[in-house]
Amino acid sequence: MSISSCSADSVQGEVIPLESYHINQNVLTFKAQSNGCAQSNYFAIRTDEINGDHAVISVLQTTQDLCKRMPFFDTFSLPLDDQLLKKEVELANPKASPFVKKGK
Repeated sequence: MSISSCSADSVQGEVIPLESYHINQNVLTFKAQSNGCAQSNYFAIRTDEINGDHAVISVLQTTQDLCKRMPFFDTFSLPLDDQLLKKEVELANPKASPFVKKGK
């Protein structure tokens, strides 16, 4: 496995559920849960598999969002590594469940 993000350093993190994602040219834009403090640099892309013109990646959360706000889905963007350009990219992240307001 290889890790790609803004830096080439080895990255540890947790695969997180995503509400949605979109790849436009060399940028992955995705919606993930936030408590109000998360920024794009709280996440990294892990390349799980490359097979010909197909690649499987996962978005990892590398930094915990410590804000106390009620969780919501926010939009974040990460650049794709050069090895992923011109490939059909599939995300392995699970689909996020919608937030459900609990009754009293």
